[in-house]
Amino acid sequence: MPFRSIAEPEDLARLTATFDTVWAILEEQRPVDPLSVAAERERLGHIIVTLWRADPDCDLVTKAVQQFRVGGVLLTPLPGLTKPLDL
Repeated sequence: MPFRSIAEPEDLARLTATFDTVWAILEEQRPVDPLSVAAERERLGHIIVTLWRADPDCDLVTKAVQQFRVGGVLLTPLPGLTKPLDL
């Protein structure tokens, strides 16, 4: 989970609480496919950490829900993974 890099206990507590709140909202609005839960929870963690690093004082819950529903993770692709596969 992307929260491993967070050192301050207060920050970790806030991010964990945000994660739990956002996940509950997402599940209430539209449940995640059970086969995708682990990947989607990982993606949500990355979204929350990225938003928090960009602006620690923003409304993380609202922004994370919005970003999750848009479908992006706000991460730079790894080198070599952006090239199309030769079929």
